[in-house]
Amino acid sequence: MLPDATAAAGLEALLMATSRAGQGACLAVLKRLGAQESPVSFPMEGYTLAMDFPMSRDCLKLLEKLDQITLAHGGRFYLAKDSRMSPETLHRSDPRMASFAAMRRHTGLSPALSSSQSERLAL
Repeated sequence: MLPDATAAAGLEALLMATSRAGQGACLAVLKRLGAQESPVSFPMEGYTLAMDFPMSRDCLKLLEKLDQITLAHGGRFYLAKDSRMSPETLHRSDPRMASFAAMRRHTGLSPALSSSQSERLAL
């Protein structure tokens, strides 16, 4: 997800990195989303680009590069589709995650409602 202000440059950088890596996406979906009022909702005003790649070591290297491009353009990530992002990447992309994790600990939700993803991402 890239904010409006950086979406054009960010999308170009993401697509160029994908092309240079020789990793063709078997599915790509570009969507325009509006602002959200939820405390931890994924969407923001801007564009989201979802791409599906066949899993490989090269793919994992590319995804790390795409993460860095997204961060450099002020973007954030859709957690429902995540299976490999680092906690550092998540927390750099979305400062709201620190208060969300604190709320989960404070209310006792952290141990009661946990998943492999929430443990991996330090939520």
